[in-house]
Amino acid sequence: MADVPPRVDRVFPLADAAGYPGIDYLDTVWFFPAEEGATYRIWMLTGAESPAVQVEETRLTPVGTTEGPGRWVDFGAGHDLYEIACITRPFAPLRAYGVTPDEARTSHFVVTAREDVALEGTLADAERMLWGIARADAGTTRIHPSVVTVGEPARFQLEYRLGDQALPPDARIRFSIPRAFAVPQADDPDADGYIEIVASDAPLELESIDFAAESHAKRDVDCPRGCPPAAWWRCATAPTSPTSFRARSATSTGGTGIP
Repeated sequence: MADVPPRVDRVFPLADAAGYPGIDYLDTVWFFPAEEGATYRIWMLTGAESPAVQVEETRLTPVGTTEGPGRWVDFGAGHDLYEIACITRPFAPLRAYGVTPDEARTSHFVVTAREDVALEGTLADAERMLWGIARADAGTTRIHPSVVTVGEPARFQLEYRLGDQALPPDARIRFSIPRAFAVPQADDPDADGYIEIVASDAPLELESIDFAAESHAKRDVDCPRGCPPAAWWRCATAPTSPTSFRARSATSTGGTGIP
């Protein structure tokens, strides 16, 4: 199976950050697999007037602001996050200063390798600028069953349907499987973790099954697509976890339920 390049444009909701009595910042730990030698541009979508960001020991201050339907604070380009987070990479402590817990609920921290792109508008607008499609446009997924008993084998059926907008050229359908579940595989139908596409209204194939470059906690199964709008497909998998389309999964023996 082919190697799939990692996604390097990332959105981190500051709603996940924590505040504590007696400190003047919101605190979280982020996971970002920065590439050695690459540089990135950093943004924050926020209503905060004077935000600042600290990654490990490096403090970043705004170099500009774009007003509009969303307020985008630009922390500039040229940031070598591989070196900035050199102590704890690919994890790094992230602190947001000047952002209240209320403001954090609607604030997002954005890192992109596309340093020439100036973000503006809503979060969905920014997603379309970076990825060619917003999360809200990406369609719907269903999984059955949606609740399983921990420790007992289970088989899942999953379905993915496109929304009103077609996926961008060279897009992939990706579903992520927690490592607590059986290791996904496409070679042995009788073994745990078997995955199979059982129906689709457009050509589709399994492209890769591997540890996620963007996550330390899941394995990714990727499928390149040539699907028109409103396309749908089913996949089958033996003992693994839920995915983002209609799939059949045989058994799984881990996890506390379906994310």
